[in-house]
Amino acid sequence: MLEIEEILNKVEELRAKLNKLAEEKNENLTDPEIIAVSRELDILLNTYHKLMTYKMEKFRNE
Repeated sequence: MLEIEEILNKVEELRAKLNKLAEEKNENLTDPEIIAVSRELDILLNTYHKLMTYKMEKFRNE
């Protein structure tokens, strides 16, 4: 479960960073820095989803 916890911690870090950037950039959500962090967060959330799907399938097949 450590892997899941690490991913969730990183998700929270990126979420906070994204919120801070949005405030700093006056909510200009098309700013390249905001887009880059948003993409990083999307990739991490997709990784989390795939991992959870795999673990659920493994659990069901036991």
